[in-house]
Order: sequence, then structure tokens, then C-alpha cells
Amino acid sequence: MPSSPHTQTVQLQLEKVPERDSHGQRVMVKDSAGGLAPKLLTGFRFAGGIDQDRQYCPYGYPDCGIYVTHVYSGSPAEKAGLRVHDKILQVNGNNLAFLGHAQVAALLNRETQLSLLVHRGFQRFTTQLSDSLGSEARVSASVLL
Repeated sequence: MPSSPHTQTVQLQLEKVPERDSHGQRVMVKDSAGGLAPKLLTGFRFAGGIDQDRQYCPYGYPDCGIYVTHVYSGSPAEKAGLRVHDKILQVNGNNLAFLGHAQVAALLNRETQLSLLVHRGFQRFTTQLSDSLGSEARVSASVLL
């Protein structure tokens, strides 16, 4: 991926925390062995995946990569330095380029500690254009710098 002065690729370490209910008790879920385990939170939402139609993505990302769409305040993701519009390239050394949305979700749920390789540099530009007759149009474009 090309780099410019406005982009960077960074390695982030994220340790998930147990979800708690309104009484402060840990939320429990069934684990793969049929027992109970605490539900662990990453603190972010993402969009994308090779199986997703990017035209329906809320931010108009330029490809089918895995993009962070929300980071919860005070969450493990925020503490690790994850930002909205970060493109997640790898999780624990696993390349996400050819994975579907559900495959990425399963990968993120599998481990307690996540090592994320992310690329920063997505920008959305909007400009107002007018022709010599006074007609105006608003144009938006999304680019990964």
C-alpha cells in the first residue's frame, strides 16, 4: 500500500475486557465446549469484507477492506489507539484481504488479546462546483491516501 505524508501503518495491541450488565455482573455466553465463559468486548464496530457490497458502506470506503466505523469511548479499542476509518490489515498475523465479514468477526472473537496492523489515511472530500451558467453541484469522493 503506498505511503504518503498523511498515511501510516501502525501495530496496535488490544486486550478485550468482559462485558458487564447494568448491575456490574459479567455477561456470560456459551463457549465452544458448551460451558459458560464471559462475553469479551473489543469496543469497536467495523464494516467491510470481501463478501460485502461497498456501495452500502456508510462512509463510502474505496475498497472491500475491513474499516473501523465506530470506537466506543473508554473501550479497549480506544485505549489501544484504534480510530474510526482505520483499515485493519491483519489480526494476530492473519491477513484480512480475502476474508468475508463473518470470518473477520469470528477471528476477532476467537482471541482475548489482539495484535492489529492498521493503515491510516482514509479521507472524504466534498466540494461545491459551478459552471459558467450558474448551475451548482456538490461532489463527494472517498480516497485511501
